[in-house]
Amino acid sequence: MAKNIKRGLLRVWVLLAILWIGGMGWYQYNEAKKPAKDSITIAISKDSQFRIDENGISKINEEDNASLQIQQISIVFLPPFLLLALFPIGAWLARGFKS
Repeated sequence: MAKNIKRGLLRVWVLLAILWIGGMGWYQYNEAKKPAKDSITIAISKDSQFRIDENGISKINEEDNASLQIQQISIVFLPPFLLLALFPIGAWLARGFKS
């Protein structure tokens, strides 16, 4: 019985993880295509881009893009793995209540 519950919970996690990654991946993809609100991006050359917003003119560099991509990837992949890590903790808690 316990093996069936573990297998069933793993299958539920796989389903939820696929739905989360697919949905958030699609959302992040669509958000990346949208221009930033209240700002204009000007590309002078392939390596030189500037952003004009309420704070003035600022240069966009590769570090900004890389940190944004890392943040987006962590939003997509971190929650399913945290949920997977909670399963053993939940099993440990459930065993503590058995007499």
